[in-house]
Amino acid sequence: MKNFCIVHIEYYLSCICQLFFNLFKILIAIYMQRFFMVKPCPKEMKCDVEVSTYAIRDVEEYKNFCDRPKDQQPRPEEVIGDISEHLTTIYMKRCERGKRCLYEGSTPPDGFPNTWNGASYSTSELAVLKNNEIHTWNRGYDDDGNQVWGGKGGPYEFKPAPASSFYDILSPLKTSFSA
Repeated sequence: MKNFCIVHIEYYLSCICQLFFNLFKILIAIYMQRFFMVKPCPKEMKCDVEVSTYAIRDVEEYKNFCDRPKDQQPRPEEVIGDISEHLTTIYMKRCERGKRCLYEGSTPPDGFPNTWNGASYSTSELAVLKNNEIHTWNRGYDDDGNQVWGGKGGPYEFKPAPASSFYDILSPLKTSFSA
């Protein structure tokens, strides 16, 4: 029974990672050019999923990445060489029953170093909702704690396109849950 639980938890976490991977492929295509690494949180952390973002060395090479045929996309061994600096890590927990979200999380309160557009650090909040929306709120602050970039009134809300427009993107997700 103990081994079954371990395998079940590992399968559950791999399904979560697959879900996040597929949702973030959509987010990357429409919002920002970043690499996302999604993995289970380390055991010592009080979270379920860790989402780290990295800059891309050659952003031009990844324009319209998701719209290209597979043979025109960079190969995995090429992608590894294109990973640049670590930007943020968001620690996500499964949402409590009754909430609209599946997972939600944020960077630590003091954020991560960030020098873009006059900032000295940035914070990020992320929520994956039950209706497949992704809400993300990224903000940059100067040394005095003044917000210098990012949304002021709330997160950016990414709503799913009609099912037929991203069937190909989500097809790996469907097969991973059908086992």
